[in-house]
Amino acid sequence: MEIDSFQKYNLQGFSVIGKMCDLNDYQHLQSYFNNMKINKKKFIIDLSRLTFSSSHGLGLFIEIAQKLQKSNTEIFLYKPREEINTIISLIGLNQVIPIIHSEKELKKIIVNEPECV
Repeated sequence: MEIDSFQKYNLQGFSVIGKMCDLNDYQHLQSYFNNMKINKKKFIIDLSRLTFSSSHGLGLFIEIAQKLQKSNTEIFLYKPREEINTIISLIGLNQVIPIIHSEKELKKIIVNEPECV
C-alpha cells in the first residue's frame, strides 16, 4: 500500500493506492494521517486507486472522521472502485462518511452549490 497527497482543487487529503490488508498498512495509514497538519475545512480520502481493503482497514476511516469532527472538518471518500464501494456499503461506512462518486460531485462540494432540481 502507498499513500500520496490528494492533488485536486487545492483540497487537503490523501490517496490510498494498492491493497490495504495488514497491520503494517493500518499503522502506516494512521501514522500518515497523524502527521498531517489539517488546515482546511473539507478533507478528502481518494479511494480511486485502492484495489483491496479489509473491513478493518476501511474502519480506520471512521477513526479519522471522528478526529476531524473535533476540529469541525468535513470528511469525504472520493471515487471508491466498485469492489471497495461494495464493502463500504456492507459495513455501513457510507452512513458515516459521505461518498463522492464523480468529479462533478467533487466540484459541488467545493463550491457548496445546491443540487439542481
